[in-house]
Amino acid sequence: MPIRFEPLSRDKPVRIYRGALPHWRQDGGTYFVTFREHDSLPAHLHEQLRRLRDILLKNSDDDHRFLYADRAYFVQMKRFLNEGYGVCRLRDPRASAVVYEAMERFAGQRYELGDRKVLPNHVHVLVQPLPGFELEAILQSWKSYTAKAINRLLGLSGAVWQQESYDRLVRNSAELTRTERYIREN
Repeated sequence: MPIRFEPLSRDKPVRIYRGALPHWRQDGGTYFVTFREHDSLPAHLHEQLRRLRDILLKNSDDDHRFLYADRAYFVQMKRFLNEGYGVCRLRDPRASAVVYEAMERFAGQRYELGDRKVLPNHVHVLVQPLPGFELEAILQSWKSYTAKAINRLLGLSGAVWQQESYDRLVRNSAELTRTERYIREN
């Protein structure tokens, strides 16, 4: 079922908070989320991304520059993730099936679910939380359940997911179309 997309609205409040990355929230918003395995970026690449983020955000005092900084960060992160670092648990079809099933479990009840793709060490998904549900709680639910299930399935232990996810509030229908195409072609 496709997401009933609402573009970013200048008339509704936007909540912004920061972890290692900035996160924008707006009621009714649609998000492009990438979450990754905890070991998917070696320390030296993670440090490169941190420095890039700091440089880009230091110079992003308006919306246009912020959007450019966000895209530049994601392009570099995507390149590193596609190099296939880490254990790559999701390469196992049984593990990737666990992730797909978890995402689909409460679709239509807690969130609308758009295109999604499970890759060897990370996941891309379009998701729109329904009223009363927050993106952070949805992601925490997916990550907690799948980490336990995947470790049990593969006979492993320890952390599976990086704590913080990359998420982007989709700004307009053209961006939604580009994001859907990106996920399908990945």
